[in-house]
Amino acid sequence: MKKYLVVLAIFCALILLAAGCQTTSSSTTATTQEQAEEEKKAEEGESTKQEQPAFDDENASKLLDEAKLEIAKAQQAGAEEYSSELYREALDLFTQAEKLYQEKKDYATYQQVIEKARATAALAYKESAEKRYLEEKEKINEIVSSISTALSFEYYSDSAAKADLLVQEADKLKGEGNYTDAFLKLEEAKKIYLQIQNSYEADKNYVYQEYPR
Repeated sequence: MKKYLVVLAIFCALILLAAGCQTTSSSTTATTQEQAEEEKKAEEGESTKQEQPAFDDENASKLLDEAKLEIAKAQQAGAEEYSSELYREALDLFTQAEKLYQEKKDYATYQQVIEKARATAALAYKESAEKRYLEEKEKINEIVSSISTALSFEYYSDSAAKADLLVQEADKLKGEGNYTDAFLKLEEAKKIYLQIQNSYEADKNYVYQEYPR
């Protein structure tokens, strides 16, 4: 009987020892898995940091200057009046970009905002220039309409032909997006038409004075 009890005790001890080893093994495995996951997260975090571009101060400054010039160009074209919504949006974006530039942390976001500011200012310029161009063309058409009688005289034909050519050249430049030179051409044409108008009025008054009815 004693022998039986001894064997039973040894058997129970072996079972408990095996269970303990299994628990230790499971605990060790779980700990190893947790460590592996933590290391993986750390590596991913480090990788994200490495992927985040450094703040390129030199290029950031260049982008800022380009956006400033585009906004100034839009302002000179009358964007505050002719394209106020786009112009205000460009200013707001530029202000955001300036703040990001001063913080010098997130270059990717800064680049996105400043480029959008420049592009929006460019749209404001184009919209303003287009509206101003149409206004100038309308003024010229009104002058031409008012001197239609004078234009029928051969005396003014050369000047009128020169003015007409300048308007055609202006339209071509406008189509190419060169509004600056297009406006100069329109201004030249308008001066010629106004000279014809003034000359015709002077001649007409002279005739009335010399040969009153």
